[in-house]
Amino acid sequence: MKHIAMKYGQEENLMELTTEELATLEPFLNRLGIRVRTTIYHTENGVGIHEIQAENVYKAWISPSDRARADEHMTPDALKRYKY
Repeated sequence: MKHIAMKYGQEENLMELTTEELATLEPFLNRLGIRVRTTIYHTENGVGIHEIQAENVYKAWISPSDRARADEHMTPDALKRYKY
């Protein structure tokens, strides 16, 4: 897992991780109300590598269906923290 702070001379806030790491991390982030979006996917030596961007669905311009999906996965504490 690697944090990408700079890319092409611009500040970024991305993560690069394997498919296995993403499968572990994504449900955890979903329960906190954070949506994960893969921006780049490729393979290195047969291992899938994802570059992801994560965002809080309640602080970004996200569709109502994305917010409803987040509500289903979030814990009650996370709902209180992010939604209200």
